[in-house]
Amino acid sequence: MLEVSPLTDATFEPIVNSVNALVYAGRPDKAAPWCDSLMEEAERRRAPGWRAIFASIRAEIGLRQGNLVESAAYATIALDIVPGSDGSVFIGGPLASQILAYTAMGKYDAAARQLSRPVPEALFKSIYGLGYTRARGRYYLATNRINAALGEFLMAGRLAQLWELDQPALLPWRSDAAEAWLELGDREKAANLVSEQLARNGAGDSRVRGVSLRLLAAAGDIENRSRLLGQAVEELQCSGDRLELARALDDLGRTLRGSGELGRADAITGRAWRMAKECGAEELCDRIRLDSGLEARDPRPVVRPVSGPLGPKPAVPPTLGTKLSESEARVAALAVDGYTNREIAASLFITISTVEQHLTRVYRKLNIRSRQQLPTALRAQVDEIA
Repeated sequence: MLEVSPLTDATFEPIVNSVNALVYAGRPDKAAPWCDSLMEEAERRRAPGWRAIFASIRAEIGLRQGNLVESAAYATIALDIVPGSDGSVFIGGPLASQILAYTAMGKYDAAARQLSRPVPEALFKSIYGLGYTRARGRYYLATNRINAALGEFLMAGRLAQLWELDQPALLPWRSDAAEAWLELGDREKAANLVSEQLARNGAGDSRVRGVSLRLLAAAGDIENRSRLLGQAVEELQCSGDRLELARALDDLGRTLRGSGELGRADAITGRAWRMAKECGAEELCDRIRLDSGLEARDPRPVVRPVSGPLGPKPAVPPTLGTKLSESEARVAALAVDGYTNREIAASLFITISTVEQHLTRVYRKLNIRSRQQLPTALRAQVDEIA
């Protein structure tokens, strides 16, 4: 549809549906360039209403990629065109994106100002009301009004069920409510909700699955936490949501630090900080730095010996250098720091396929099964090569 149909009155609605289908199928990376092109076309055709709708979708895409500043900017474009004074329920879409973006950025005053804007009563009888209610709940959760947040999430969930729109990729209200239950200290209710969300999602949206696994780890026993968080990281790397990936990496770093794996914890936490910084999530950056002891001006983790049950392990095993080629070691070192395969490929100017092949050989040579088992010492080895 998108490749063969020009933007006209007759094709506008099918084109919007096609772009939204990409977004909610977990392909915001594919939807973004189409939205950009369609916004430009709408501007050329002097169709501000069309441009507002594509800008609102673009704001949603920004959220799903963890681009908070970008999301807020596109939402502003949509709201400037359709301020809501005409009673249109459409305002709920860009308003929700802006509130979510400002909240994640730690700009609570800006989020509160948007929440104070008058909205039509009809909004809460439309699909746009679901996202707006969820955004209000996320703001309450971030500002420690936990019971109010839980009420918003459960209300959104009831409406989604009533309207037969209960799809985790569209409205992940169960994971939102689970976060609230965790804040209230009820791990059992939180675990039940995310387990139900995982069951409904199946093998679908990797973003939903990654967030659910992260919360399941928080709600579960400590012995399973590292494994679940490792799975969450892998899912979120596939999803392209850098903010949720940063949250999962932060949780994994804290879990590893608690189990005494300090070197690996520092590497992963440093990556989480940098990723959160790139997303514009300053509040998360501050929390990561304070929880981990990272320096404000230089958040790069310090390589240190890793202690194990038999005492300190050497920073660089003597056999490690003979096992891996220089290229394999460079790829593995970036994987240790939490980089995705795509980011490794971009950093080293190689293809993603080459990264995957290098990691497969590394796993085989080191007799491990996943990047979570890569030794922290690889970072020190690459420093020596450099």
